[in-house]
Amino acid sequence: MLNTGLLRKLPGPHIAVRADVENSGSIDISDTLIFEQSLTNHPNGNIRGNGFLDVSAANFVNNGTLAPGNSPGILSVIGNYPLSDAADVAIELGGKTPGSEHDQLRISGAAHLTGSRLQLSLLNGFCSRQRRYAGNFANSRPERRSAHSAASIQHIMMCSICRMRCDW
Repeated sequence: MLNTGLLRKLPGPHIAVRADVENSGSIDISDTLIFEQSLTNHPNGNIRGNGFLDVSAANFVNNGTLAPGNSPGILSVIGNYPLSDAADVAIELGGKTPGSEHDQLRISGAAHLTGSRLQLSLLNGFCSRQRRYAGNFANSRPERRSAHSAASIQHIMMCSICRMRCDW
């Protein structure tokens, strides 16, 4: 199946896609969308939304953009999350509360972020007068991953981006 437009999963019963999907358009998730064969998000493809992207039984290749939330929100990937060097993760940051003030990407499996790009947009004048930041994910060391919870990593990221005193 080739998507070059908009594939939208509305709230309601879980939907399982039992086909190989090539995405060069947008996939908008509101609830749970399950891919059972393969999902390839091409460089001009965009996956976004609030809910669950279940790729645990699929071959998932991401060369495009993954954007949690709908200004802002939380997107959970069930399964492994491989990113190529061409892939982007788009995050909106407007405060310290996940889902309502900043985007959050949750991954249940292995996350391969090395080389992919982070596109960070600030909301409501949060932190700075500068409105866009960008960078690459660095190599992650497995022995260090367990040393920080997701909340402390978000806290460290926001404090270093905003260069502000973070005592919350």
